[in-house]
Amino acid sequence: MGDPRDLLDRAAARLELRPHGWERMLELAHRRQRRRRLFAGALALALSATSGAGLWAAFHGTTQTVGGVSNHEAVARLDRAISSVDTSRRHLQSELQREAVTL
Repeated sequence: MGDPRDLLDRAAARLELRPHGWERMLELAHRRQRRRRLFAGALALALSATSGAGLWAAFHGTTQTVGGVSNHEAVARLDRAISSVDTSRRHLQSELQREAVTL
């Protein structure tokens, strides 16, 4: 068996180099890099557009009604109901404390 370097040198000596091969290889590398950058930019644009559309759809104010009442009115009614329950709880708690004191 011969030395691997000698074998490689002999094989390389038989190869014919194309004219402007190095420049052609660099141009191909630049094209590949440009294609990757364009694809990454297009992907980023598509993702941001779909994310923006999803966020807009999720948080966009709507005037749709639920049970014949607008969303704003439904929230106001819930707020009043919670306040009423809280007031009733405080009232019952004070009555229970008064009864506990009298026992």
